[in-house]
Amino acid sequence: TGTAEDNNWSNRENWSTVTVPEATDDVVFDATSTKDCLVDTETEIKSLSINPGYTGTITLGANFSLVENFNFYQGGFDAAGYNVGVGTNFLSSGSSERVLKLGAGSWEVGGNWESSGTNLTLDFGTANLTMTGLAKSTKLEDYDFASFIITGAEHSLICSGSFNPTNFTASGPVSIEFTSADSGEVFNPFGQTYQDLVFDGSGDWQLQGNLTVLGQFNITGGKLIDNGKTVTFVDLSILNQDSALESTGNWVQSATGTISSPNSTNIFNLLSVTGSGNTTTLESDIYAKVIQFGIGTLAGNAKTVHLTGDTNALTSNSEFSVVTSLSSIKTENLSSQGVFHLPDDLVSGVIHWYNNSADDAQDDGSITATGNWDFGNNSLYFYGDSG
Repeated sequence: TGTAEDNNWSNRENWSTVTVPEATDDVVFDATSTKDCLVDTETEIKSLSINPGYTGTITLGANFSLVENFNFYQGGFDAAGYNVGVGTNFLSSGSSERVLKLGAGSWEVGGNWESSGTNLTLDFGTANLTMTGLAKSTKLEDYDFASFIITGAEHSLICSGSFNPTNFTASGPVSIEFTSADSGEVFNPFGQTYQDLVFDGSGDWQLQGNLTVLGQFNITGGKLIDNGKTVTFVDLSILNQDSALESTGNWVQSATGTISSPNSTNIFNLLSVTGSGNTTTLESDIYAKVIQFGIGTLAGNAKTVHLTGDTNALTSNSEFSVVTSLSSIKTENLSSQGVFHLPDDLVSGVIHWYNNSADDAQDDGSITATGNWDFGNNSLYFYGDSG
């Protein structure tokens, strides 16, 4: 800064070089001056750093673009109704008081976006954000943009709050890591396809739409509530922790992959496996109200499938193949069951076919047959009044 005669960007007397910054200039605001600044003319500079010590606010009165980085560490930046272009990275971190108002225009960032640290007030306004860089990342607490667009071929997001922009589009699969410790967070997939998805905070997330994950889907912390939605996945791992999943929806394995969900409180409402041409490999016991076997292949790996539904808990209308057997299938609460066909050697132990077999010492209760049952050559513990 120069003599700071007024607040206008376009006044050369306000600058240390006594010239208005241009596209080759790195612009720094710091404790040299704390006056507010109005960008009163359309501007392109090389980079902008709003450093600790600056407590004023830069307000746009025209479109604003940077060839390289935008670093924001203290003070205020208000885009008002104008567009902002950042050639490479946007970074706001640290513990100094910062207020970022994205305004009502469009932001376009060619590199990474990170807004983290403490004492940051982020006002999304009605701004649109477009991320154009290849293999870049975005780190925010909440994603509440009016429009969030990713055009790069690869993009990873870190979300420490809710992901719920008004509109979201991506040109390719996106990976997200959710890290919130708060309850009531929201994840709206917007019909997009995701590469990898990780929930590893201690909070809980409400799923607001159907979800498709092509790669690894891990719940390593917190709770996911599927809200009756359809979740399509390939490789799924849910930690051995109570109440990591609350399910009223459908979980469908769409390709050859693995499933691990060992905790008895994490019960799938409906789990669909062994799709045509696919192999499902179980890496733990599984708990589901209903399981559907397609015409693919099962690697049961001596695991047990626990069925907790009360009606038609088992669906297998065509024989599927088995490369390694389950240890057992156990029903709990099942009172009525329709037609199914099981392959030979599905279990190495016994199928517990009772209304209540949660405890082997309490196996009891009849099951009404509403269709033909085909157990193959598998051994049964079969209640005498079960139809």
